[in-house]
Amino acid sequence: PLTQTGWQLGSQAYSAPEQLSNEGEPSPQSDIFAFGLTIFETITATHPFIDGSTDNIRWMITALREPMPLIHFIHPEIPSEVDDVLQKATQKDPAERYQTVQDMVISFKRMMLSTGLLPALEEVKPLPDKPEPPPQKKGLLGRLLGR
Repeated sequence: PLTQTGWQLGSQAYSAPEQLSNEGEPSPQSDIFAFGLTIFETITATHPFIDGSTDNIRWMITALREPMPLIHFIHPEIPSEVDDVLQKATQKDPAERYQTVQDMVISFKRMMLSTGLLPALEEVKPLPDKPEPPPQKKGLLGRLLGR
């Protein structure tokens, strides 16, 4: 009930090229594209195509035409193999992306094993089964409504 035919729901900043250009239907590969962008943004603290300007047309054209920047050039301490996985996830043609998220996870895990990143992650102690919930912060609406 939230959408109508031809409408998009979600953030354009994480939309795949086929969604931005209206040349294809959303698919699992569209989500894989968004997942690749999210990983890039998590590692670099920047969006790969948005440079802070308010020029939506410029970043959309960049997202449609240019490959995602390489993390290794931004953070040389990150193995270049991370870029290999993310570049495949964010190919412009959905057929060239991973076909399933599981395929991407397997590729990412293999990369982590081959670069030695996985043992470093395995040293991190797991979280307890039921962590304490964070204290609830009341937003403006919650304070106004007394919740």
